[in-house]
Amino acid sequence: MPFSVTKLHIGEPAPDFTLTDVQGEAHQLSAELQGCPVLLFFFRGTWCPDCRTYLAALEAHYPRLKAAGVQVLGIAHQRVDIVAGYFKREPISYPYLLDTHAKVISEYGLLREFAPEALILSRSGAHTTHPACFLIDQAEVIRWMYVGDNKRDLPGMEQIDAEIAKLGLGTPLAQELD
Repeated sequence: MPFSVTKLHIGEPAPDFTLTDVQGEAHQLSAELQGCPVLLFFFRGTWCPDCRTYLAALEAHYPRLKAAGVQVLGIAHQRVDIVAGYFKREPISYPYLLDTHAKVISEYGLLREFAPEALILSRSGAHTTHPACFLIDQAEVIRWMYVGDNKRDLPGMEQIDAEIAKLGLGTPLAQELD
C-alpha cells in the first residue's frame, strides 16, 4: 500500500465531489454519506481486464455490503459512451461514477500518467488512476484507505469486510451471515 501516491491521510476529511453515473444521475459524496458510510473505489476503467474482474467481484459482494449499511461508489476516468456500452453487457448494481476530467482523481491524489503504449486503450486521455479504495464515515472522514501500486493491487473483499468490522462502520457483517 504505497500511501505516498496520495496526498490524503487517514483521519482527514474526504474531499467532497459531485459526479454523474452512467445513467446521468448526479451523486454528491456528502449526500451519499447522510445515510451511511461509503466505500469509494477508484478504477482504471472498463478497458482494464483486471478492473473488470474486480468490478464483477464487487458486484457479487454488493448486496451484502449494502445490507450491512455501506454504500459503494465506483469512480473512473472514462467517457460515458464507452462505459454505457460495457454496462449494457455487464450490468452492476452500485453507482459507477464518471470523472471525465480527472478532477476528483486529482483531488484524491491518485492521478498518474499512462505509459505511451497504453494510451490507445483508454480513449479518455493521457491520465488514469492508481487503483484505490477509501472507507469514509458519515462525518466525511477517511477512516481507511488502500492505494494500489499497480493495476492488480486492490484489497480483497475479506480485507474490506475486516476493515468495516474493525472500524464499526455499518451493521456488523457477522450478524448478516447468520
